[in-house]
Amino acid sequence: MTWKVTKMGEHARGNNRYRFLKESGTGEQVAFLNSILESSTEYSIVATDLAGTILAWNEGARRMYGYEAADVVGKATIALLHHPDDVRSGQAKTILDEVVRTGKWEGTLRRVRKNGEQFTARVTKTLRRDPQGRPIGLTMISHDITEQERLTAQLAQQSRVRSDTPAVLVVDDDLESQKLVESALTELGYRPVCMPDGESGLRAATKERPAAVVLDLRMPGRGGLEFLDRFRLTDTGSTTPVIVWTRASYLTSQDQSRLAEAAPLVVLKGRGGVEPLVKALQACLPASP
Repeated sequence: MTWKVTKMGEHARGNNRYRFLKESGTGEQVAFLNSILESSTEYSIVATDLAGTILAWNEGARRMYGYEAADVVGKATIALLHHPDDVRSGQAKTILDEVVRTGKWEGTLRRVRKNGEQFTARVTKTLRRDPQGRPIGLTMISHDITEQERLTAQLAQQSRVRSDTPAVLVVDDDLESQKLVESALTELGYRPVCMPDGESGLRAATKERPAAVVLDLRMPGRGGLEFLDRFRLTDTGSTTPVIVWTRASYLTSQDQSRLAEAAPLVVLKGRGGVEPLVKALQACLPASP
Protein backbone atom coordinates (compact mmCIF):
# COMPACT_ATOMS: atom_id res chain seq x y z
CA MET A 1 0.00 0.00 0.00
CA THR A 2 1.53 3.35 -1.09
CA TRP A 3 0.70 6.77 0.31
CA LYS A 4 0.86 9.83 -1.93
CA VAL A 5 0.57 13.44 -0.82
CA THR A 6 -1.75 15.75 -2.71
CA LYS A 7 -1.41 19.49 -3.07
CA MET A 8 -1.82 21.48 0.13
CA GLY A 9 -5.09 23.02 -0.93
CA GLU A 10 -6.74 19.69 -1.37
CA HIS A 11 -6.12 18.38 2.14
CA ALA A 12 -7.06 21.68 3.71
CA ARG A 13 -10.54 21.74 2.18
CA GLY A 14 -13.46 20.13 3.96
CA ASN A 15 -13.52 18.17 7.21
CA ASN A 16 -11.67 15.06 6.07
CA ARG A 17 -8.45 15.20 8.04
CA TYR A 18 -6.98 12.39 5.89
CA ARG A 19 -7.81 13.84 2.48
CA PHE A 20 -4.10 14.34 1.82
CA LEU A 21 -3.71 10.54 1.72
CA LYS A 22 -4.50 8.63 -1.44
CA GLU A 23 -4.28 4.90 -1.54
CA SER A 24 -3.30 2.68 -4.42
CA GLY A 25 -5.12 -0.12 -2.62
CA THR A 26 -8.81 -0.89 -2.47
CA GLY A 27 -11.47 1.13 -0.74
CA GLU A 28 -11.58 -1.55 1.93
CA GLN A 29 -7.86 -1.02 2.62
CA VAL A 30 -8.35 2.72 2.84
CA ALA A 31 -11.20 2.26 5.31
CA PHE A 32 -9.05 -0.14 7.33
CA LEU A 33 -6.17 2.34 7.53
CA ASN A 34 -8.41 5.21 8.54
CA SER A 35 -10.09 3.07 11.20
CA ILE A 36 -6.66 2.34 12.70
CA LEU A 37 -5.81 6.05 12.78
CA GLU A 38 -9.11 6.96 14.45
CA SER A 39 -9.06 4.11 16.96
CA SER A 40 -5.57 4.97 18.23
CA THR A 41 -6.85 7.24 20.99
CA GLU A 42 -3.95 6.54 23.37
CA TYR A 43 -1.37 7.48 20.75
CA SER A 44 -1.08 10.72 18.86
CA ILE A 45 -0.49 10.13 15.14
CA VAL A 46 0.50 13.20 13.15
CA ALA A 47 1.73 13.42 9.55
CA THR A 48 3.62 16.40 8.15
CA ASP A 49 5.39 17.47 5.00
CA LEU A 50 9.13 18.05 5.00
CA ALA A 51 8.64 21.65 6.11
CA GLY A 52 6.82 20.40 9.21
CA THR A 53 3.33 21.54 8.15
CA ILE A 54 0.72 19.28 9.73
CA LEU A 55 -1.20 17.23 7.15
CA ALA A 56 -2.96 14.64 9.30
CA TRP A 57 -4.20 14.67 12.89
CA ASN A 58 -5.90 11.70 14.54
CA GLU A 59 -8.21 11.50 17.55
CA GLY A 60 -5.29 10.60 19.83
CA ALA A 61 -3.54 13.83 18.81
CA ARG A 62 -6.67 15.83 19.59
CA ARG A 63 -6.91 14.28 23.05
CA MET A 64 -3.22 14.63 23.82
CA TYR A 65 -2.61 18.18 22.58
CA GLY A 66 -6.09 19.72 22.75
CA TYR A 67 -6.26 21.04 19.19
CA GLU A 68 -9.03 20.13 16.78
CA ALA A 69 -7.91 18.91 13.37
CA ALA A 70 -9.43 22.03 11.77
CA ASP A 71 -7.17 24.18 13.97
CA VAL A 72 -3.90 22.66 12.76
CA VAL A 73 -4.21 20.68 9.52
CA GLY A 74 -2.66 22.79 6.77
CA LYS A 75 -2.33 25.74 9.17
CA ALA A 76 0.34 24.89 11.73
CA THR A 77 3.69 23.14 11.95
CA ILE A 78 4.84 20.62 14.53
CA ALA A 79 6.87 23.39 16.16
CA LEU A 80 3.54 24.20 17.83
CA LEU A 81 3.87 20.99 19.83
CA HIS A 82 7.49 21.39 20.89
CA HIS A 83 8.61 23.02 24.11
CA PRO A 84 9.76 26.56 23.18
CA ASP A 85 13.23 25.89 24.59
CA ASP A 86 13.66 22.94 22.21
CA VAL A 87 12.78 25.17 19.25
CA ARG A 88 15.09 28.00 20.34
CA SER A 89 17.99 25.67 21.07
CA GLY A 90 17.72 24.05 17.67
CA GLN A 91 16.95 20.59 19.07
CA ALA A 92 13.73 20.32 17.05
CA LYS A 93 15.63 21.12 13.84
CA THR A 94 18.38 18.64 14.73
CA ILE A 95 15.80 15.89 15.19
CA LEU A 96 14.19 16.70 11.85
CA ASP A 97 17.58 16.57 10.13
CA GLU A 98 18.31 13.19 11.69
CA VAL A 99 14.97 11.77 10.50
CA VAL A 100 15.65 12.95 6.96
CA ARG A 101 19.19 11.55 7.09
CA THR A 102 18.54 8.19 8.79
CA GLY A 103 14.82 7.63 8.28
CA LYS A 104 13.88 7.52 11.98
CA TRP A 105 14.26 9.19 15.35
CA GLU A 106 12.97 7.96 18.68
CA GLY A 107 13.25 9.49 22.12
CA THR A 108 11.63 11.49 24.93
CA LEU A 109 10.59 15.09 24.40
CA ARG A 110 8.90 17.85 26.34
CA ARG A 111 5.59 18.76 24.69
CA VAL A 112 3.04 21.57 25.11
CA ARG A 113 -0.74 21.29 25.03
CA LYS A 114 -3.10 23.94 23.68
CA ASN A 115 -3.80 25.16 27.22
CA GLY A 116 -0.06 25.66 27.83
CA GLU A 117 0.36 22.61 30.01
CA GLN A 118 3.74 20.93 29.56
CA PHE A 119 4.17 17.16 29.60
CA THR A 120 6.62 14.48 28.56
CA ALA A 121 6.02 12.15 25.64
CA ARG A 122 7.77 9.23 24.06
CA VAL A 123 8.04 10.22 20.41
CA THR A 124 8.87 8.25 17.27
CA LYS A 125 9.38 10.10 13.99
CA THR A 126 9.74 8.23 10.70
CA LEU A 127 10.37 9.44 7.18
CA ARG A 128 7.65 8.95 4.53
CA ARG A 129 8.60 8.44 0.90
CA ASP A 130 6.72 8.53 -2.40
CA PRO A 131 6.58 5.52 -4.78
CA GLN A 132 9.89 6.63 -6.30
CA GLY A 133 11.57 6.61 -2.88
CA ARG A 134 11.83 10.38 -2.55
CA PRO A 135 11.28 11.85 0.96
CA ILE A 136 7.92 13.62 1.16
CA GLY A 137 7.22 14.02 4.86
CA LEU A 138 7.22 12.62 8.37
CA THR A 139 4.93 10.53 10.52
CA MET A 140 5.11 11.27 14.25
CA ILE A 141 3.68 8.90 16.86
CA SER A 142 3.63 10.13 20.46
CA HIS A 143 2.61 8.61 23.77
CA ASP A 144 2.08 10.70 26.90
CA ILE A 145 4.26 9.22 29.65
CA THR A 146 3.41 11.77 32.35
CA GLU A 147 1.65 9.18 34.53
CA GLN A 148 4.44 6.68 33.97
CA GLU A 149 7.01 9.26 35.09
CA ARG A 150 4.92 10.10 38.14
CA LEU A 151 4.70 6.44 39.17
CA THR A 152 8.41 5.95 38.56
CA ALA A 153 9.23 8.94 40.74
CA GLN A 154 6.85 7.71 43.42
CA LEU A 155 8.43 4.25 43.44
CA ALA A 156 11.89 5.80 43.60
CA GLN A 157 10.84 7.93 46.56
CA GLN A 158 9.35 4.90 48.32
CA SER A 159 12.55 2.98 47.64
CA ARG A 160 14.65 5.80 49.12
CA VAL A 161 12.44 5.98 52.20
CA ARG A 162 12.55 2.22 52.52
CA SER A 163 16.33 2.09 52.19
CA ASP A 164 16.65 4.80 54.86
CA THR A 165 14.46 2.83 57.29
CA PRO A 166 16.54 0.61 59.62
CA ALA A 167 16.07 -3.10 58.95
CA VAL A 168 15.50 -5.84 61.49
CA LEU A 169 16.39 -9.30 60.25
CA VAL A 170 14.00 -12.09 61.22
CA VAL A 171 15.40 -15.59 60.71
CA ASP A 172 12.56 -18.03 61.29
CA ASP A 173 10.96 -20.72 59.13
CA ASP A 174 7.58 -20.42 60.84
CA LEU A 175 5.32 -18.24 58.64
CA GLU A 176 2.95 -17.39 61.48
CA SER A 177 5.84 -16.15 63.58
CA GLN A 178 7.13 -14.11 60.65
CA LYS A 179 3.75 -12.40 60.23
CA LEU A 180 3.58 -11.52 63.92
CA VAL A 181 7.06 -10.02 63.93
CA GLU A 182 6.51 -8.19 60.63
CA SER A 183 3.43 -6.48 62.02
CA ALA A 184 5.17 -5.54 65.27
CA LEU A 185 8.28 -4.18 63.55
CA THR A 186 6.24 -2.14 61.09
CA GLU A 187 4.34 -0.52 63.96
CA LEU A 188 7.65 0.28 65.65
CA GLY A 189 8.87 2.00 62.47
CA TYR A 190 11.37 -0.63 61.39
CA ARG A 191 11.64 -2.57 58.14
CA PRO A 192 11.27 -6.34 58.64
CA VAL A 193 13.44 -8.59 56.47
CA CYS A 194 12.31 -12.20 56.90
CA MET A 195 14.36 -15.25 55.95
CA PRO A 196 13.42 -18.93 56.46
CA ASP A 197 16.83 -20.39 57.32
CA GLY A 198 20.32 -19.52 58.47
CA GLU A 199 21.93 -19.56 55.03
CA SER A 200 19.54 -17.02 53.50
CA GLY A 201 19.69 -15.10 56.76
CA LEU A 202 23.45 -14.68 56.45
CA ARG A 203 23.12 -13.39 52.89
CA ALA A 204 20.44 -10.92 53.97
CA ALA A 205 22.57 -9.77 56.91
CA THR A 206 25.44 -8.95 54.55
CA LYS A 207 23.15 -6.99 52.23
CA GLU A 208 20.91 -5.23 54.76
CA ARG A 209 23.29 -4.65 57.72
CA PRO A 210 20.35 -4.93 60.16
CA ALA A 211 19.95 -2.92 63.34
CA ALA A 212 18.95 -6.14 65.15
CA VAL A 213 18.24 -9.81 64.50
CA VAL A 214 15.31 -11.92 65.70
CA LEU A 215 16.44 -15.55 65.58
CA ASP A 216 14.72 -18.91 65.92
CA LEU A 217 16.93 -21.88 66.82
CA ARG A 218 15.32 -24.79 65.02
CA MET A 219 15.13 -24.41 61.25
CA PRO A 220 15.81 -26.66 58.25
CA GLY A 221 19.31 -26.49 56.79
CA ARG A 222 21.59 -24.11 58.63
CA GLY A 223 19.99 -23.66 62.06
CA GLY A 224 19.92 -20.70 64.40
CA LEU A 225 23.03 -21.54 66.38
CA GLU A 226 25.15 -22.06 63.27
CA PHE A 227 23.82 -18.77 61.88
CA LEU A 228 24.74 -17.03 65.12
CA ASP A 229 28.29 -18.41 65.16
CA ARG A 230 28.97 -17.21 61.60
CA PHE A 231 27.09 -13.92 62.03
CA ARG A 232 29.21 -12.96 65.03
CA LEU A 233 32.33 -13.30 62.88
CA THR A 234 31.17 -10.65 60.39
CA ASP A 235 32.03 -6.95 60.64
CA THR A 236 28.58 -5.81 61.74
CA GLY A 237 27.47 -9.04 63.38
CA SER A 238 29.91 -8.74 66.25
CA THR A 239 27.96 -5.84 67.80
CA THR A 240 24.43 -6.26 66.38
CA PRO A 241 21.81 -7.19 69.03
CA VAL A 242 20.42 -10.69 68.51
CA ILE A 243 17.20 -11.70 70.23
CA VAL A 244 16.61 -15.43 70.27
CA TRP A 245 12.86 -16.06 69.90
CA THR A 246 12.21 -19.75 70.15
CA ARG A 247 10.10 -22.37 71.84
CA ALA A 248 11.06 -23.66 75.25
CA SER A 249 11.15 -27.21 73.90
CA TYR A 250 13.89 -26.18 71.47
CA LEU A 251 16.10 -24.65 74.14
CA THR A 252 18.40 -27.21 75.74
CA SER A 253 20.81 -26.54 78.58
CA GLN A 254 23.65 -26.88 76.08
CA ASP A 255 22.02 -24.25 73.88
CA GLN A 256 21.68 -21.92 76.85
CA SER A 257 25.36 -22.25 77.55
CA ARG A 258 26.28 -21.40 73.94
CA LEU A 259 23.89 -18.45 73.97
CA ALA A 260 25.07 -17.00 77.26
CA GLU A 261 27.78 -14.95 75.58
CA ALA A 262 26.75 -14.73 71.93
CA ALA A 263 23.05 -13.89 72.42
CA PRO A 264 22.02 -13.72 76.06
CA LEU A 265 18.61 -12.15 75.32
CA VAL A 266 16.15 -15.04 74.91
CA VAL A 267 12.38 -14.66 74.56
CA LEU A 268 10.21 -17.77 74.58
CA LYS A 269 7.45 -18.13 72.00
CA GLY A 270 3.93 -18.70 73.26
CA ARG A 271 4.33 -16.75 76.47
CA GLY A 272 2.44 -13.48 76.20
CA GLY A 273 2.27 -13.60 72.41
CA VAL A 274 4.52 -11.17 70.60
CA GLU A 275 4.47 -8.55 73.37
CA PRO A 276 7.58 -9.81 75.23
CA LEU A 277 9.51 -9.77 71.95
CA VAL A 278 8.36 -6.21 71.24
CA LYS A 279 9.57 -5.08 74.67
CA ALA A 280 12.91 -6.78 74.10
CA LEU A 281 13.27 -5.06 70.72
CA GLN A 282 12.40 -1.68 72.20
CA ALA A 283 15.02 -2.21 74.88
CA CYS A 284 17.86 -2.90 72.46
CA LEU A 285 16.90 -0.71 69.51
CA PRO A 286 17.12 3.08 69.23
CA ALA A 287 13.86 4.94 68.72
CA SER A 288 12.68 4.67 65.13
CA PRO A 289 13.36 7.74 62.97
